Amino acid sequence: MKVKLFWKNAPVVHGDKNARAFEDEINAWLSEHPRITIIDIRQSTSGETFGSWFVSVWYEDGGAEPLYGLLKSTHVPSTGTDS
Repeated sequence: MKVKLFWKNAPVVHGDKNARAFEDEINAWLSEHPRITIIDIRQSTSGETFGSWFVSVWYEDGGAEPLYGLLKSTHVPSTGTDS
């Protein structure tokens, strides 16, 4: 398993301008790695008034098909009964 870390200092100082750039950075990295399997995504903040944002993406390399294909193929239909 591998991890990719993203962070942004003072993401809300200029309204959502920095937050959008942070989202764009994460989305660009995900788009550049379509064959990874995401295991977990974690987010945390530090400092007063969200001084810094951290996002960790835990993943495995070399999936047999892109993530969107895995999501489609792993769908399990409901049996109609709740446990």
